[in-house]
Amino acid sequence: MQHPTCDSMYTFIQFEEISVWPGGQNVWPRHEVQNGHNMNSMNCDGGKGGSILLKEEIERRANEFCSEYEVNAHPVDIIDICNRAGIKVFEEYLPEEVSGYILIQEDDFERYGANQVIVVNLLDSPKRRRFTVSHELAHFVLHKGENSRFYAHRDAGQSNRIENEANMFASNILMPERLVRMELNGLRKSVGGELPLMVKISHIAKAFAVSESAAEVRLSALGIR
Repeated sequence: MQHPTCDSMYTFIQFEEISVWPGGQNVWPRHEVQNGHNMNSMNCDGGKGGSILLKEEIERRANEFCSEYEVNAHPVDIIDICNRAGIKVFEEYLPEEVSGYILIQEDDFERYGANQVIVVNLLDSPKRRRFTVSHELAHFVLHKGENSRFYAHRDAGQSNRIENEANMFASNILMPERLVRMELNGLRKSVGGELPLMVKISHIAKAFAVSESAAEVRLSALGIR
């Protein structure tokens, strides 16, 4: 895929590399940036091309990914995982309808000092930025293939096959089934019985540093009532 065009510029006020999530030390100081990429020019394949990934296949690949990167504790350190995968993560002020994007290019980026970057929107809440990082990482794992150039972005309210696959993968790696069930079993034992679903959702959201809506979707996918 070609590099995104810049026929519609946005001004990015600042960016910083994330070393710890959330709000950890900055590896780079903040910089003013006077131009940026057009967020609306490209989006993977728009959900039209490529092979369809079944739910079971996405879960299998997510489990393999968690095993490879030794995801054994929560909240999952998604920034460390990205760094170990060779992807740098940045925060910037983006248009409010854009949650973030991943950009892969064979040539080094002078702007970022890396050729594989994920950028998330500072206008979003920390939990939403955290999920966006995982979502963009999912595009890298599921949809990049052998392309040396790749670009995908996440827009608020966007829904198509590609985006749904990325959301499912992100949910699986931020809330691995084994860790979720262990957490709920511990909660059940601590109170001496079963709890209402809303209590479970709230507990998982806090324990795994995700939004309650993300936790609700994950528990539903796992058949937890």
